[in-house]
Amino acid sequence: MAENVSNLANNTVTFFFYVFAGLSAVFAIWGWRSIRDIKLSALSGAESEIRRISQEFEGRLTQLEQDLLSKGAIILQNQREIELTQTIHSLWLQSNQAPNPRSEIKIYDRILEYTPGDIEVLA
Repeated sequence: MAENVSNLANNTVTFFFYVFAGLSAVFAIWGWRSIRDIKLSALSGAESEIRRISQEFEGRLTQLEQDLLSKGAIILQNQREIELTQTIHSLWLQSNQAPNPRSEIKIYDRILEYTPGDIEVLA
């Protein structure tokens, strides 16, 4: 009888050990899969967010580049106008120091090359 009780206790402990081991393995596999799914989901979310931010940043850079190009063109145009104004001013100063009217008329002709139809020069 003691032997039957000992076998029954041994079988019961063995049964619970196998049940516990089996359940632990199932939970471990299920948990590992869940952790892997969470990791993949996090990576996918991070990649999509990085892609969105990159596209937004690229759009901003494109707009900035266009603004810089247009402002650069405006600056270049203003620089040309300043150079033209300085050249004309220099010619006016030369005309005031011209020794005779013929030299003065030649300088006025040069001014008219830069600004055709200038009323002051024609007067």
